[in-house]
This record gives sequence, structure tokens and C-alpha cells, in this order.
Amino acid sequence: MRCRSSPAAAPLGFICFLGGTHFDPSFLRSSQATLVMDAGLVECLKPGRVCPCRFAAAVPYLCGMIHRAARVSTRVARLLTAIAIAAAPVAAQAGGEAPANRDGAAGGILRIRQLDVGQGDAALITTPDGRHILIDAGPHAHNVAALLRRVGVDTLALVVASHNHADHIGGMPSVLEAFVVRAYVENGIPQATAIYRRTLAALEREPDLLFLQATDRTFAIGSVTVRILASPRVSSSQNNNSVGVVIEHGGFRALYTGDSEIPQLAGWRQLGRIPRVTLVKVAHHGSRNGTDPLWVRATAPAIALISVGRQNGYGHPSPHVELLWRASGAQLYRTDRHGTIEIEAGVDGRFTVREWALLDAPRSKSNGSAPPARTP
Repeated sequence: MRCRSSPAAAPLGFICFLGGTHFDPSFLRSSQATLVMDAGLVECLKPGRVCPCRFAAAVPYLCGMIHRAARVSTRVARLLTAIAIAAAPVAAQAGGEAPANRDGAAGGILRIRQLDVGQGDAALITTPDGRHILIDAGPHAHNVAALLRRVGVDTLALVVASHNHADHIGGMPSVLEAFVVRAYVENGIPQATAIYRRTLAALEREPDLLFLQATDRTFAIGSVTVRILASPRVSSSQNNNSVGVVIEHGGFRALYTGDSEIPQLAGWRQLGRIPRVTLVKVAHHGSRNGTDPLWVRATAPAIALISVGRQNGYGHPSPHVELLWRASGAQLYRTDRHGTIEIEAGVDGRFTVREWALLDAPRSKSNGSAPPARTP
């Protein structure tokens, strides 16, 4: 797999290769990087700063991963970066700030759809400028791909597999085959199942896809920031190594934690990684082992979403968990009762919630505003 610039050749010919045609796993495990994704462009950046090699309209090239990808010495890497800076008349931005949104949509509407996929998980996030992010792909082979086609998706800027259980990646091979996928993040823990093998095979058929194991890193996709939270590694289980995702759009924040159970949630909380948010996708389908009072207080959302199948055999969601979220003042929504749930949010933190029957027509609508956000 390789990370490369647009088809137009760069004057300096910068193309990043990670270990030839495949990424160096040691890079993925150890790199705490910032990724800026802009219309198919991927820049891999060092922590805490934005790479000075920005894509100018007439100078499309990429340099971020070259230090480790090419395995050159620090001195040579610095020289290459200096050359790149000289070639690009675009000022670097400090502090990992996302690039300006070119179509003026930075103040627009973020749309989150928690898809009704039965006993599983899938969420489609659409940025104000129309880029798409998918978190999980549900339990069924083709449902999510069909839903994405129905709402006009053709390219996914980022796909996150929270963990490799079938109720979260059951539809992943179909998604990878049906759409252009720019980057894919997973927890890096293999699962000895047929669906995981099919997912890996589908990934192998995408030579230009950027495959990443979940480490602490940030994606800037248009005007939306996506923070990946690496697992605190409290156990070796799939659930307790779910990938955490924080989606930020101005004053609105959403938090997804897959099927994390209380040990993993406590680990993130104790490390100070969890901010107050506007929306929480309730962990583990509302199971009692995926929510406790400390987690509810730490996140303090205005909206709590539970993705769950009708009359499932697990007893999800737990009535105790529902009570905890409702007692906190959160608006509680369940896909088994409300269908696909759509949230539209502005940069001021205000939001609208709609419930959809198979994405055909809104069943009801409510408005709200986000609580003041705090950083972790």
C-alpha cells in the first residue's frame, strides 16, 4: 500500500512509500501522527505541527511520511524537508490546524447518520463540504453498502472499524469493493473468522488505500477534525480494544467507542483522554458492561444513541443503562425504536435530530444545543 500525491507529477517527485508496496508495521505502531485529508490528499505529519509541505494548486506533492518511510537519516530527512519548503510558496500552519476549507463550507452543517442495521453498528458522517466517514459497517453483508449508495456516497475519505467482530465489520468487504476508500483504521487485533479474512482480502485489493492501525492521531477532513483514540490496552479482548473516535465540528463533538466495556472506558477516562461531548454513541449496544455513572458524568452528552437490534437475544439495551443516560439529561435514541437517527449540527453546537424510517422520510424532529465543551 502506498501514500501518494495526485496524478499530476510533483516537481520534486515526492511520493511516499512505506516498506515498498506495504506499510512498515513498526511505523503504524509507534507513530503518533496527524493526518490531513483534503480531496484525496493524505499528509502524514509529526505530532503537534503541520508539515510545511502543503499542496499548492500548482505544486501537488507530499512529504510527510518520508522520514520513516524511506528510512533515511535525520540529517537527510531535514534536507529533503528544507527543499520541499523552498519549493512550496504556501505558509505552514502551526499546531496541527486543519487547512482552510476551499469551498467556504467550514461554517456549514455536519451530518451524522446512525444507521439502523439491526444488532450491530454503522454510522455515516458527512462533512459540510460533502466528504464521508464511515464508522463500522454493520452485521449484514450488503445492507450498509446499499444504504450508502442510496444517499449518494461514492467515496469514503475515512473508514474506521472499531473492532473486528462480525456485527461491526459484516458489511465491510462490500463497502471496500463498492466505494473508493482513502484511509482505513482498525484496532490491529486479528480475529480468526471468515468475515475478518474477507475484510483483509478486500483491503489487499485496494493498493492505494492508506491502512493504519489505531494509534493516537488526528485527521482533518475538510473543516471537521477526527481524533483517533488508541486503546489503553487494559486487556487483549476485541471489545476492550475498540477504536475510539472523537468528531469535532466547532462547538459540536461526537464520541464513538465501539463495544468498549467499562475497563477500557475507565482507562481512557483516567488518562484524561475523554472530553465532554454533545453526542455519545453508547458503548456495546447499551449493555450494562458498557456504561457506568463515571462515564456518563465524564462525557455529559446532550444526545445518547444506542445502536441495537429489535428483540435481540442479548437483552440489549440494559434498562439500567437507559436510566443512567436519561437521568443525566441526555436525549436517548434507539435504532430499534427510532430507525436511522440523523443529527445535523452547526459550528455553534446547535443540532437537530431526525428519526428516519429506512431513510425514506423523517418520522419526527427535535432541536437542541450543545453544552459548553471542555478539552480533555
